[in-house]
Amino acid sequence: MILPRISLIIPVFNSEAYLDANLKTVLKQDYPNLEILYINDGSDDKSDFILKSIGSKKITVYNKKNGGLSDARNFGLERASGDFICFADSDDLLNEEYVSYLYYLLQKFKSEIAVCGNYFQKKSKLTKNTNFFIEQRLSVENALQKMLVGNEIMISAWGKLYKRDLFNGITYPVNRLHEDVSVTYKIFLKCKSIAFGSIPRYTYVLHEGSIISKQCKKREKDLLEFTDEMCNQVCIKFPYLKQAAKKRQFIARLSLLKQDPYNKNLIAFCKTNLFIFLFMRCTSIKEKIFACVLLAFPRVFLFINK
Repeated sequence: MILPRISLIIPVFNSEAYLDANLKTVLKQDYPNLEILYINDGSDDKSDFILKSIGSKKITVYNKKNGGLSDARNFGLERASGDFICFADSDDLLNEEYVSYLYYLLQKFKSEIAVCGNYFQKKSKLTKNTNFFIEQRLSVENALQKMLVGNEIMISAWGKLYKRDLFNGITYPVNRLHEDVSVTYKIFLKCKSIAFGSIPRYTYVLHEGSIISKQCKKREKDLLEFTDEMCNQVCIKFPYLKQAAKKRQFIARLSLLKQDPYNKNLIAFCKTNLFIFLFMRCTSIKEKIFACVLLAFPRVFLFINK
């Protein structure tokens, strides 16, 4: 039996420090009919040399002018020949069953998207996004709720397998940060169901230079604009998710406030909505304590983040 072709798209930009480790895990993928596309997005370090030195027929390398992560993903989507699409970042690590596990979930539950669990790696610390085992078929509403209220389903492009036609009419926004927030929910809304398996098959590696670690006005603008747009659109389709959406909006601002504890606009929003946040059923005790301490003692977080 010939399995359908799956395209794994991996954008690369100045990843020389992490690319060797990434490539080793990508080349170990056990799914047999896999197309691997590395999109070198105008790197000016040794990334291109590292990719060319691999000499593997399993990998196709494209070189393009720098246009950002979204542009590189769109470039890959235009050239992918697979019936299904999968993404990874060039500084992350993949379990050898990353693609095959996602395909197994997709087939088991007859869904249009499959989602797997993941690890978070920061320096030597490794944590899972879930602490339980489950494989299930989720309605779109339930999947969106899990994505809005916590880390059980990540909003990222990676960690998922998509039917190719879900991207018809959808592209990643070029020259914007937090592009996944703008796109993932739109793809979910085109589905009938989502297959979810909690086994971690992807490791997201957080570096000091990661976009998520940087402070900048553009990051704040894009995250808040995309988050609010997502929450509004989801609530139009599923009014029941209004509380989950409110939490997501609060958490987005709280995450920015952690990096910029004296931002007046963020402080005003969080203080105005703190009472509502604290009494939401979907808010954990840890999240409540974090919010209260951050708003009451911002200097503590400035010290921690130095």
